[in-house]
Amino acid sequence: MTDSLAMPSIEPAAGDRRSGSVPILPADEVAFWTVALDGQPAGVLEFMAGVVSAAEAERARQFRFERDRRRFVLGRGILRTILGRYLDQPAERIELRYGANGKPMLAGDAPEPRLHFNVAPSFNGFDSL
Repeated sequence: MTDSLAMPSIEPAAGDRRSGSVPILPADEVAFWTVALDGQPAGVLEFMAGVVSAAEAERARQFRFERDRRRFVLGRGILRTILGRYLDQPAERIELRYGANGKPMLAGDAPEPRLHFNVAPSFNGFDSL
């Protein structure tokens, strides 16, 4: 990452409670995030490219179309950014592992209580987290 890039503004759907910069999510509540992946400025893509893991960057390079490479990097970078806010950790330090079908989940050494999440990509350039 470069110092000249500001962290993109990522805000949840209505109802997210905050304590400082770390969102508070009670155990009996769910937060829903919808993120536009298309039309993001180049600076946001560059920032997120510095957040994704080396394995994720390699996976992105394997997509045939540039649009799909951009969406993957943005989606995974934004996912890491959101998880980092909930876990009070830098996005690039969030450790993910992937299930047999490619579903991301927190690696085993994540702080407790574990944060459960799902990513639902769509064809119109939005990810729901």
